[in-house]
Amino acid sequence: MEIDVKHVARLARIDLSPGEMRDMRRDLLGILEHIEHLNELDVSGVPPTFGPAKSAGLRPEADLPRQCLNRDVALELAPEVRDGNVLVPREAPGGNRPGIDDAPSKEAS
Repeated sequence: MEIDVKHVARLARIDLSPGEMRDMRRDLLGILEHIEHLNELDVSGVPPTFGPAKSAGLRPEADLPRQCLNRDVALELAPEVRDGNVLVPREAPGGNRPGIDDAPSKEAS
């Protein structure tokens, strides 16, 4: 089976080194091989299951309003706050786009 790892990496928007490409190819082939083994199993007569909850007899918890975290406490716990809001990066670390590190600091305001 052939896998175009460069295409998969491009779709996932990740840059991979040649070593990582080799590892990714090995991992993807392993996953597909495992799926092939699953396809060989005889499951005739086994009813379909649409998630583990039903087969385990679990029921979802009632969606009831309850006390939430106090805003002041949440802001105290946040790593960085500006104007009463929690500062978060625009994207995951390692990206090339501007983010929290590029925002003006409190001292500059």
